[in-house]
Amino acid sequence: MKSCLIVLAIYAASCSAYGAGLSLTLTPANLSGVAGPDPLTFTALLVDTDNDLSFMYLNDISVTFNAPGNLYLSKDPTGDPVSTPDTFFFNDTTNGTLIGDTDPVDNSYTGPLFHVYIAPNTPEGLYTGMISILGGYVGNTDMNVLATQPFQVTVTPEPATAGLMLVILAGGVVAARRRHWQ
Repeated sequence: MKSCLIVLAIYAASCSAYGAGLSLTLTPANLSGVAGPDPLTFTALLVDTDNDLSFMYLNDISVTFNAPGNLYLSKDPTGDPVSTPDTFFFNDTTNGTLIGDTDPVDNSYTGPLFHVYIAPNTPEGLYTGMISILGGYVGNTDMNVLATQPFQVTVTPEPATAGLMLVILAGGVVAARRRHWQ
């Protein structure tokens, strides 16, 4: 029993030395867009915040949408994560990207992180979700949650719809004035 506690204490000490040392900041965390084929691109700043000079493997990104956003928003246009990767980040980098070590140049990443596609006929409104960066210190198969960040997507009316509404309102005003002057 005593040796088991010693092993557990050593394991806990080694885990704290390799604790989650990744800071994730979406810039910005709220984007607006219209339904259609053009995605919203979330950018981020990732920073290795530990000081132990270890390598950190960034292996995957998990993006989830809260209801009802899960009905209208997707990480890729096909909705099929097997044929289309759900992460834009790894199109610019590679699975198993390393950050952190003695070289300060690779202790951070700033740039596009993931896309969100808005399905046609999505109701206007605010939709929320969560992004998690997965990886660890062991290798490119490590899938621990290193950092999470909430995000928001505001769906706005399509410009054609807004223009049509303005024409209808203007027509209503003209018709009301004609009735008033007759």
